[in-house]
Amino acid sequence: MKRRLSEMSDAKDVKPEPDDMQPTVATLVAQQVAAALLAPLTGGSAARFGRVVFGEQEQQSVNAFLHQKLGKDSLARRPGPGGRKLTYIESCKAIELANRAFGFNGWSCHIVECKEEYVPRWCALS
Repeated sequence: MKRRLSEMSDAKDVKPEPDDMQPTVATLVAQQVAAALLAPLTGGSAARFGRVVFGEQEQQSVNAFLHQKLGKDSLARRPGPGGRKLTYIESCKAIELANRAFGFNGWSCHIVECKEEYVPRWCALS
């Protein structure tokens, strides 16, 4: 049941009929439930990526983009241990570059490992 906004402004108390919307809502819910149940069997959300084959020209374009060196505007620096400076890429910049290379919805990421990488110091006062 589709209506234009101009038609709906004339009839203010017109409501969509539940019978018209029920099959649509039921179909959407069924699709989402099926996708959620099948995700572990197909490798999760990462399996959605990589199924679309790049054309030859797209593949060459992405390959050329990935082999470029990062410019200074893409890198950030911060003080490190021993007075050294550490160079790194910020996560927002990595996301921006991935979107430029593969398109907005053409890549994914996931956390592989998460652990503490430092040991807290204990200070004893006497």
